[in-house]
Amino acid sequence: MYTRQAVEGRVVMRSERTLWMVAIAALAAHALFIALTYSHAIPTSQDHYDARQYRELADSILAGDGFQLVRKGVKGPDLDRTPVYPLFVAIFGAGWERVPVVIFAQHLLVLATAYLTWRWARDRLGPSLAAVAAFAIVAFDLTTMTYASYLLTETLFTFFLTAAFFLWPAEGVARPNVRAALSGAAWGLATLARPITLYLAPVAIVLSVVAALRRREAFSHALVAVVVGVLIVGSWMVRNQEQCGHALLSTIEGENLLYYRAALVGLPPGKGVDEFRKELRVETAEGSYDRADPHQAAMLDEVKKQKAIHLMLENPLRLHTPLVLGFPRLLFSPNRSYFYKLLGIDHAEWNLDEIGTQSFTSKIFSVETLYLGASVLYQTIVLLLALVGAAIGIRRREPWVVVPAVALAYLIVVSSGLETHARFRVPLVPVLAVLAARALVAATERFGSHEARR
Repeated sequence: MYTRQAVEGRVVMRSERTLWMVAIAALAAHALFIALTYSHAIPTSQDHYDARQYRELADSILAGDGFQLVRKGVKGPDLDRTPVYPLFVAIFGAGWERVPVVIFAQHLLVLATAYLTWRWARDRLGPSLAAVAAFAIVAFDLTTMTYASYLLTETLFTFFLTAAFFLWPAEGVARPNVRAALSGAAWGLATLARPITLYLAPVAIVLSVVAALRRREAFSHALVAVVVGVLIVGSWMVRNQEQCGHALLSTIEGENLLYYRAALVGLPPGKGVDEFRKELRVETAEGSYDRADPHQAAMLDEVKKQKAIHLMLENPLRLHTPLVLGFPRLLFSPNRSYFYKLLGIDHAEWNLDEIGTQSFTSKIFSVETLYLGASVLYQTIVLLLALVGAAIGIRRREPWVVVPAVALAYLIVVSSGLETHARFRVPLVPVLAVLAARALVAATERFGSHEARR
């Protein structure tokens, strides 16, 4: 017994010592990234449509005008965006000159997310170097660093989402109802940062209760989480109800559903996507609605949703099309464009028709090609480890694996579409990291047992 405790104590000490070393290296890496990209951080965000709107909403809040945007010269309540990220930006002051402070805070949030990921892995798998590896996967992820330097929601959204997963009470933890309430609150805040997680909590909670060994306790925890989360999300829906007469979360849902999902599902043969989307804008009479008027914005959103559902019901055998198109870009895109912009590097697309033997050789052996290849290889390794970890956890009937496994599948499905690129991979990174840690623990156990037999 004493020997076992001594061994476990050494494992804990080694794990924590390694974590400190990795954390210091990660802090240095983020400081270096900020230094290299600082001069281009504001211009790149100013060029981004979403970032401009977040800045405008934050400034509107600080000016005392509420959650409003200017559309066609008219300022009015906005129903597209949700409030958490603009409120976060507003904390640091008004104007683009305050954006560097926001970016610095976002890089610290990445490290905080990495810490939560380490705690999540450690609490489920025990103190080990695999949990430290989970920290490193998040903290050093280049795509995550890149979007931390943009005025975009990914960093804050990922922090709240990871907090919701970490706080979800595993069996046997202390004060499970408190953790459930905090998990529900984190889910609610994540949803008000990016609405895509609106349907994640119900799915994950139901499956968690089904997989739990003590279902009555799991159900009570789920009830607490749902009540707290619904109160947070519902408060914004009540606001929108007062503005437009509809208890909706965001009018951007209809936009995404029609133009980035249904447009692919219902695409007629021989017609380009851009052409078909233009036709859909004409069919929905989008230009006739004044989106500065909340009532008209809500009406247009409903028209888009109905048209999208109609296209999907007409083409059920093509419902997989957005996933097939978006899945590879989501998981393997090297994020070249956004990263290069931050570094101030101009780049052109490769034109295969113009590449001769000599230029092809120079392309293949260029630094850029090495970066692209290394990026895809790294993403592939992490994904494979995560899939192996999920399979091991499910095979061994470990209830905690249900939440990250379901979250991974859900986020892949809802994030895959015509607009998909590496930005949408950021929230997946902590989930992939924890599942990969499960695979690393299994590999360590197997190696240890093999050595013992020798």
